[in-house]
Amino acid sequence: RSGVTVALNGDGGDESFAGYDRYAATRIADRIASFAFWGSAAAVLAKLLPDSIDSKNGVRRAKRFLSVAHEERPVRYSNWVAYFTGARKKELYAPHFAEAVAATSWQYWMENLWHEVDNLESVDAAMAIDIKSYLPYDLLTKVDIASMANGLEARSPFLDHVVMEFAAQLPVHLKLRGRDSKYLLKKTFADLLPVENVRRRKMGFGVPIAKWLRTSSRVLLQDTLLSKRARERGYFKPDRVEHLVWEHLAERADYSFQLWNLLMLELWQQEFMDPCAPAVKYKQTESPAPALSA
Repeated sequence: RSGVTVALNGDGGDESFAGYDRYAATRIADRIASFAFWGSAAAVLAKLLPDSIDSKNGVRRAKRFLSVAHEERPVRYSNWVAYFTGARKKELYAPHFAEAVAATSWQYWMENLWHEVDNLESVDAAMAIDIKSYLPYDLLTKVDIASMANGLEARSPFLDHVVMEFAAQLPVHLKLRGRDSKYLLKKTFADLLPVENVRRRKMGFGVPIAKWLRTSSRVLLQDTLLSKRARERGYFKPDRVEHLVWEHLAERADYSFQLWNLLMLELWQQEFMDPCAPAVKYKQTESPAPALSA
């Protein structure tokens, strides 16, 4: 913002030109699910594969894929893009809370969205779902908050309706060829960009949440999610929340994104639903993590 008032971004490019790994994955999963034997074999293999606390671990990624490859598209997609699977929610939700949100759950919404794209090829269907959900309610919201908080206006050329309509009419093989994503874009602009940029692996905007929760944000995590205040809301089973916290802190599992979601929800509750008891403000530190107390 110190140099410009308007900036261009690439939002929408992945959703219209098949840029995410899950598009190739959903095509493969469709083939697996079409044969009962392969679907069953995938589920068994997923249980046999070891897990890892490294989110980029190849075996962990394979396990996540195989564990739902045999499922119907809505279930499979929800497990890939949501941090809490259906099974995890059943373990975590208090009975009355599970009943209260059942009719408005993410899964229910996803099933309705997928019903709208039943007639599309698997990759086109997944992109359509992202355009209706992930793009407006996650990516564009994030960019709008971050840019406007600094007085910067963001523009998204790929979201021009003419570009999106053109992309939607293209055959899938011009967007995804094998595992080569955004095929047409790369071919079109290859002579205008450095080769290393065109061929580089996709890189997101991830931050080290797993490390933060074990170090600089550890006190905030424990004092917030394990507090009496959080327990008494009655949304979640306290023992399951404790399990997630301690397993993560002990580095026996990586529940970073699940814990981040729970942490943000509780802080939001304290800020907006508990007006008489404002949330405690914590300052990030880089001090070593204290020893486990449980």
